[in-house]
Amino acid sequence: MALTLQGFEDAAGNTGVEYTLDNALAITPTIAFETINDVTGPTKVTINGTTTRFEEWDSIALKAIDTDSLKVLGSATVLADGTWTVDLELSTLKDGDITVYANGTNSLSAPADEVSTTFNYSSTTALVVPNYWESDSAELSSQKAA
Repeated sequence: MALTLQGFEDAAGNTGVEYTLDNALAITPTIAFETINDVTGPTKVTINGTTTRFEEWDSIALKAIDTDSLKVLGSATVLADGTWTVDLELSTLKDGDITVYANGTNSLSAPADEVSTTFNYSSTTALVVPNYWESDSAELSSQKAA
């Protein structure tokens, strides 16, 4: 985008000469996360997000860190609509709060501010055990009544 300066004067009242800068003017790109719900069970989590002022095929760098500072790195490619998706393997991270950071630089070499989001991760799933005692008790009660 060309930038033209014109119609200006300094504090003494001297009129400035029109000047056009033909170089590209980099505007700060942005990265955002979609909501990440708490993760229980699976060791792989899908993380989605959106960007502005990135082009298709630009790259977003991601880093997930647990409370012991263990890290998992990932990379996502920006799609034509500005969205991105990455699957991160969490099996080497500790259960608890996981903070994910994202950053990137667009094709005009303009860096986005790093953004982050946090979610809770539990690698174990709750074991559901049927309560046979209740169902057997109900069956025994109905047999006694007969």
